[in-house]
Amino acid sequence: MPIYTILGGTGSTGSAVIRALLAFPQPDLSIRIFVRSKSKLLNLLPELTTHLNTTIIEGSLNSQSDLSKCLSGSDAIFSCIATNDSAPETTIAVDTAASIISALRLLRSTSGETFKSPLVLVLTSASVNDSLQDKPPQPLKALLERALWYLYEDLRKAQSLYLSLREDDPGLLDAIFVQPPAIMPGTVPTGHEISTVRGGSVVSFADVGAGMVEMAGKRGELKWKGVSVLATGKVVSDWGPNIRALLPGMVAYCSPMIWRLGRSWGLW
Repeated sequence: MPIYTILGGTGSTGSAVIRALLAFPQPDLSIRIFVRSKSKLLNLLPELTTHLNTTIIEGSLNSQSDLSKCLSGSDAIFSCIATNDSAPETTIAVDTAASIISALRLLRSTSGETFKSPLVLVLTSASVNDSLQDKPPQPLKALLERALWYLYEDLRKAQSLYLSLREDDPGLLDAIFVQPPAIMPGTVPTGHEISTVRGGSVVSFADVGAGMVEMAGKRGELKWKGVSVLATGKVVSDWGPNIRALLPGMVAYCSPMIWRLGRSWGLW
């Protein structure tokens, strides 16, 4: 029985992955969801209460034993823990990667020859992959690079941490770097395709979730590649949340001291 594990199930991307798995159930698939709050997850997705092959595990990424228990035997791990906050010392992506790697090493040391090397689907961004086409115009790209500097640096460092395993610790895991363009709200899929060439412009969370599920079935073809999710249907663009995240990010890039002052005043 294959096991898919979702980290960050209460977030927009993690919940989209869960919805995609529930909408198109796979034979004998077992779903594990690792969250800090089971009640929050069930309020968000009450249909999970009647899904027999789903296990919800409450725990903390800081607990190696909690995470190891959840990851044990996983065929695919959907790493959906993310933030829109581009703040100085942002390390959520690196911290998540380090926790996953440490937990898998613990499992390998205790499991011996029965250890199963999983596929980790790592949520990053099309903006950190310069080889993808259809990128934003240069002025917009320059603005985003500055306003989201700390966020992008965290994503790049996390990706480098995973890539280092190819030589330093082969056999621990395979990774696919999920690199969508700007993600818009939406729980109903509009249609998608995945690409290692094109970056796209906008996509919905629902389509990203469906795209990640598709990638999980193409490990041999896509492992260690950056893969974008493109919308094939009409995506309703709501730039409000993204724009609101750019202002404090730009302040943080220009003056971390002023950013910290603004944070202490509750401005962001």
